[in-house]
Amino acid sequence: MYPKSFAKRRLFLATALLLGCIGCDRITKNYATQSLQGEPPISVCADTVRLCFALNPGGFLSVGSQLPDEIRRQSFIVLNVGLMFGVALFLLFKRDLPLSFFMALILVLSGGIGNLIDRLWNNGLVTDFINLGIGPLRTGIFNVADVALMLGAAGIAYHSWRHGQLSSQSPNQSH
Repeated sequence: MYPKSFAKRRLFLATALLLGCIGCDRITKNYATQSLQGEPPISVCADTVRLCFALNPGGFLSVGSQLPDEIRRQSFIVLNVGLMFGVALFLLFKRDLPLSFFMALILVLSGGIGNLIDRLWNNGLVTDFINLGIGPLRTGIFNVADVALMLGAAGIAYHSWRHGQLSSQSPNQSH
């Protein structure tokens, strides 16, 4: 078990990252709603970044957007609440997580909460406004909460892969 001071530092780090990510997400979504809604896309960095307002009724890459409105809205809200509650409980009760894995889960939690707030305030819709690409090769439109979710998912995948690599080494090979 870790000392109390370590637990306090993790709590501070988790709180700062959660508030920072959720706050940044809210500020940028408010900016997008006020400045980009009804306007043509803004192109920056030689059109590598486009800022364009969109309301996404679905999940990642609009998955589920074709469902009937009330079923879609309730399904995404219930699914999001359940997943975020599960992640939060895991973080509360699993206190010996490696810091990288802990931080990845906090990123997932903050991104999920950011998009949940949007769904609750926007009748089940999520505000998206960032599009990246070069020429015709472009991403879907996303937001800051999505970036936190993707970074968290990448961190979890990397940690899981790395942990698998280390545990598959024989005791003579490990460092």
